[in-house]
Amino acid sequence: MDMMNQQNGELRGYALLTVEPGAERRFFSGLYDIPEVKDTYFIVDGYEYLVTVKGKGPEDLAEIMMHKIRTLPGIERMATYIEGRHLHLA
Repeated sequence: MDMMNQQNGELRGYALLTVEPGAERRFFSGLYDIPEVKDTYFIVDGYEYLVTVKGKGPEDLAEIMMHKIRTLPGIERMATYIEGRHLHLA
């Protein structure tokens, strides 16, 4: 699968997240302030949310995932997928 957007060179990344019960409001308030976040889906089984992120390349996506999303309040568990690479961020 070619994840590069041919029009603007953006790359997609995905984060699977589990959020602490009761922390959802604070988590989503911060998440929606991150302009690179494009979509959020509620999922059942394992993780709770799938977040789609766009960035300029693998390094940019890793920076967004680790320093913007991972630091949001309430995250219990997070797994990140970038251009076929898997970074497990406990």
